[in-house]
Amino acid sequence: MIPSQTEMNSSSKPKRKNFIWSLKPEWITGLLQIMMEYLNANMRSAQGFKDSVYQGAAQKMKEKFGIEVTGEQCKNQIRHQRSVWIHIQELKRKSGVSWDETKKMIVMGQEEYASHIQAFPKDAAYLNIAIANYVELKIVCGLGHATGE
Repeated sequence: MIPSQTEMNSSSKPKRKNFIWSLKPEWITGLLQIMMEYLNANMRSAQGFKDSVYQGAAQKMKEKFGIEVTGEQCKNQIRHQRSVWIHIQELKRKSGVSWDETKKMIVMGQEEYASHIQAFPKDAAYLNIAIANYVELKIVCGLGHATGE
């Protein structure tokens, strides 16, 4: 069963199951790349993407991966990725860290890392390892500009 298929609840209204993007990281990468295509086509305004862009992204996700997602689910995932981007930027500004531009990695010393991860275990996904989709996040969520590269 595809994670987003609908089912009927007790009041006989269709109930949409949550779509779990993290099941396949390539889905997130694919969505970010699709959103970059829309950026290249100048389809983002100062207020962000319109709902029609997210609907188009959902259709492209179906064509590319064979998955059923809604425009709203795409919009929510981009919103989530934007919060990830903001968190990465906050981590990069912390004292005692450096940024490796080549590896797209936030570098922290072993002692600092151990104490930081003890206090903030979820940050392990962003420290001392290459950040997946960094360039795409920078362009789509960091309000950068797509260059077509």
